[in-house]
Amino acid sequence: MDEEYDIGLAIAISQGLREKIVPDTPEEYANIYTECWDNDPNNRPSMKKIR
Repeated sequence: MDEEYDIGLAIAISQGLREKIVPDTPEEYANIYTECWDNDPNNRPSMKKIR
């Protein structure tokens, strides 16, 4: 693996880089999916909500 790329990607993600949601993804799934990206683990959905 290219270590510089890995470091750069990690920094970009820590600064908010996220993948784009695939078109036609159900809205409820997209909402849960993006909630999982919250920097604060307390704001992420619980496993109960994901089920």
